[in-house]
Amino acid sequence: MKLKKVLTIILAASLAVLGSGCVESVDPSSTETTGTTGTTAPVADDYKEPEYDLPDSIKMDKGILLYMGYNGNFGYPSDKLYETYTEDDIRKLKDSGVEQFVLLPTGAYNYVKADDESTAVLLKSDVDAITQDMLGTTNALDMEKIKGEFNKSLDATTGGPQRGMDWLVEEYITLTNRILSVDSDADIWYSFPDVLVYPIANKYTDVFIEHILNALKAKLPEDVWNKNVGGFYYCSEAVVAWYTAFDTSNKENFGNNMVQGMRDLSNAVHRENKKFLWIPYYQSGGEHQNAFRIGNIANTTNIFDFVCIQPNYYFDARKENWVTAVESIVADNMVKDHNGKVMAGGKTSKTQIGPEMEIDERAPNADYIERFQKYVDAYKKYVGKAPMVFYAGDRNATLSKEVLEQIAIMYK
Repeated sequence: MKLKKVLTIILAASLAVLGSGCVESVDPSSTETTGTTGTTAPVADDYKEPEYDLPDSIKMDKGILLYMGYNGNFGYPSDKLYETYTEDDIRKLKDSGVEQFVLLPTGAYNYVKADDESTAVLLKSDVDAITQDMLGTTNALDMEKIKGEFNKSLDATTGGPQRGMDWLVEEYITLTNRILSVDSDADIWYSFPDVLVYPIANKYTDVFIEHILNALKAKLPEDVWNKNVGGFYYCSEAVVAWYTAFDTSNKENFGNNMVQGMRDLSNAVHRENKKFLWIPYYQSGGEHQNAFRIGNIANTTNIFDFVCIQPNYYFDARKENWVTAVESIVADNMVKDHNGKVMAGGKTSKTQIGPEMEIDERAPNADYIERFQKYVDAYKKYVGKAPMVFYAGDRNATLSKEVLEQIAIMYK
């Protein structure tokens, strides 16, 4: 997850240098609306969100990400699988205070089974059909650069045709059964894989609903679906500038196909009486505009029930102030920029906002455990009060003595 995010930032930064075709002309910290003409998603200035009466019993306050499936990130496929979690591993996590298990593949799964044949969801012809208005750029160099990168990603899709979304569902079920054998009351969440090509991300929506959500509902025992499945996680960690347009006057989807996909998946999840989780990375100021986009989505829409924001300080010592910025966001349950300015002018949504806890195999290192202590100091008081989920790396990192101790410090 973290590698994919870094690669996305690097590519986005390289595109920014090419010319003046930036997605938005608005200041990232601005709360005023701005229009981007020619966007492909439908405009709905007076859009009224559907309302769902979801159970308060579905929580994400002591969660953990369990990496599974292919050990590959966006653009970096691998034939190697993550080491799977054993029943004893699940017991150790439960003993450390974990209550929600989020089953998480890395990379994209671009294939599904149809009549026993593997079929690609996106083709290079779909990428070639991307237009400038989908990107929000007027710079042809930007557009061709972006298309080239996405076509490379299609060539390197994690898993390939032999192991697509249908294979992933079977892996979900195998791990689900293992978790339930340890705790029959466990709360389990499933992930919609990375959308791979952001400007046309909504092309995945129907496929995710059919081959992930509906497939799990059909294959899991009814009592497990009703009792143990808490919801779904949207894997992609940002609505990244340069890749997609963003029009804040459009209240339904911001003129953005990725947001439209999020909304359609959200409606499908909510119709099943489940909740929807997103874990975007925080980046405020400059041209990346993550806080601006996260803020408009989390502060003004009910697409996501829970948003846990990645401070990223654990991985980058220069970002200590982002721990403080995210704490302020969690305290007031509204997204702000690093200067404390509330995004979108205020909070009108029901979305609950919390932090992602970040740790990995480097925890024994004094510098890293000191950084993690900043998270404990900032967020321990919100356990049980705000959504919270641990990123702890792969199985070996997560089950290390040092990481289990830190999880227990937070959750128990």
